[in-house]
Amino acid sequence: MAGSTPILIESDGTNHGVPDFHQTISFQLSEPNLAAADNSVIFYAERDTVVESVVFTSASTDANITIDLKSCPSGTGPAAGGTEVITQVVGVTAWTPVAATIDTTENIVPAGSFLALAIVDGSANADYLHVQMRIRTRIV
Repeated sequence: MAGSTPILIESDGTNHGVPDFHQTISFQLSEPNLAAADNSVIFYAERDTVVESVVFTSASTDANITIDLKSCPSGTGPAAGGTEVITQVVGVTAWTPVAATIDTTENIVPAGSFLALAIVDGSANADYLHVQMRIRTRIV
């Protein structure tokens, strides 16, 4: 993507003309209470991966729901730790996409780690959440 830093694949810091591979991941969570989907693993990074964008959309309005996306090393779930990849989203409005703010210092998911959603939905008003993510990795 123009203006973005490529993922380096050589130990000497060169790229040797290997292109980046962009992928869009899209899925939905449908629960009577989205808090039941807390700590859901949504992606495993087989190689270093850059999270470029994350968008959430709900069929319901819920001002109290908090949604976070965390990068977690193997053996560590989001409840026990992990690194926030986005600024936590607070509240959703029915059928209104919310583009999460990417933390550009933490959006590289190391190989062997996974991405997981951390959701707190105390009011249980939201019962559907669509998540769309654009990621970038390197073809090797």
